[in-house]
Amino acid sequence: MEVGPQITQAKAETLSTPIKNSEQKIGKDAVKESPKAQESDQDAPKKIEEARQVISQQIPPPPAESQQDTLVQKAFVKLQTFDTAKEHYRLFKQRMGIVDNEKKVSSIQAVAGELAKIFGKFSDDNTRRKTVMEMVHNGKIALEGATVKINVMDRSSLIEDPALLQLWDNPENRTALTQFAGRELMQEVNATHWLMVTGVSVEQLHAIVYNMGHNPTAKLSGDRGENAGRIAIDNYPEDMPIDASDPRYPNESQYWKQLFPNKLLPKAIQKWHVSRNHSVVYSVKDKEGKDVIMLPIHMDPKNWVVTIKELFTGKMFSKKKGEKSALDYHGLPQANKRYLGTGLYELGASQFIHMLRRKQPGAFGNLIVEGEEKLDTTKTISGDDAAAMVLEKVFEEINNRKG
Repeated sequence: MEVGPQITQAKAETLSTPIKNSEQKIGKDAVKESPKAQESDQDAPKKIEEARQVISQQIPPPPAESQQDTLVQKAFVKLQTFDTAKEHYRLFKQRMGIVDNEKKVSSIQAVAGELAKIFGKFSDDNTRRKTVMEMVHNGKIALEGATVKINVMDRSSLIEDPALLQLWDNPENRTALTQFAGRELMQEVNATHWLMVTGVSVEQLHAIVYNMGHNPTAKLSGDRGENAGRIAIDNYPEDMPIDASDPRYPNESQYWKQLFPNKLLPKAIQKWHVSRNHSVVYSVKDKEGKDVIMLPIHMDPKNWVVTIKELFTGKMFSKKKGEKSALDYHGLPQANKRYLGTGLYELGASQFIHMLRRKQPGAFGNLIVEGEEKLDTTKTISGDDAAAMVLEKVFEEINNRKG
């Protein structure tokens, strides 16, 4: 099924038919009702204007583009942009002499290696969380005067922006940069934008997330080659960017519900909500030795812990046709080395900025945001998730045609 061409042809047929009929009708009417030759030339402008009015009344305006058509077109553009960026990155690595060292191992070794990394990160995250908590409570991390600067960066800016290209000159930055670019930006189709955080250290960023009531860690997560931990943000309803007056609110609020509202449960479990905003954290040093933090932050419509509730309620085994589980959002449809997850990156970036603005008084000093207008988001999980589902469909149809 060729989605793009079908839409184009349908629009062409819709637009051409009424115009042709109108022209034929106007031509006949003009012969029948045309004024006599002896009419004064002074009446010509008036007659021309009358003819224009007739034409405007008989030719209907072009039909408005449906929301579905718009989402399909955006999906094609997103895939094209991704492929272009991926090719640019391949050429960039050649120029820089960067070689991907991938060791071939058995499936058993691969699983064992992945589990070792997960449990290693579990230990690292516990240590990081404990350190951050102690430093916050002991006043060893200064946040009152900290100015957090966030720049919304395009996917390709890491290999095209002159200011960021300087980061590659430092050999100590290379590993983190290649892991960030290779595992996130040039692998994940939806990672159209990312957040560059400056003005604070990695420790300060984790402390800010902790001060706002969220997690400077993310336990039991797969390895993404990050070198500065992770942040996990529970989606509390009060942080929702739309309010109850918005007609989308009833549908949207389903994504922000508490999973286990029982107050007798541990607070760590009470914090689990249906959706979650989170990011691995990469950090490099600029020429002055200051931290440049890179966040491929994104929203998951279903937090991975939803799987636990689905398991207990039996819903995991009784899903309706087409309904996704929590883990499906991190599926790996592979084709032409493209990875299509459905993390909502533009929404994740927008929501993180929104939350920082809400919590900024008291949590840290100042906030400067640049480039927020680049984010193409409905500011709702329900709306952006619908677009991600269209992208997935277009992705699969293209690959089926190629296969």
